[in-house]
Amino acid sequence: MTSDWIKNDKKFIISGLGKNGQKILKNQCCKFESSTLNERILFIKKILEKIIEHKKTSL
Repeated sequence: MTSDWIKNDKKFIISGLGKNGQKILKNQCCKFESSTLNERILFIKKILEKIIEHKKTSL
């Protein structure tokens, strides 16, 4: 999804970040994705637990 945006809005990105703007954004996205993976997985697990808990109590 992010790579599509970076590709589609090339002119806008370059106007704001310069000719290396696309590369800068790609690198930032990779770092962010790696550094937040565990937190995102934990968040999804907690949501699923709450859904299951709600389903059990609403029967």
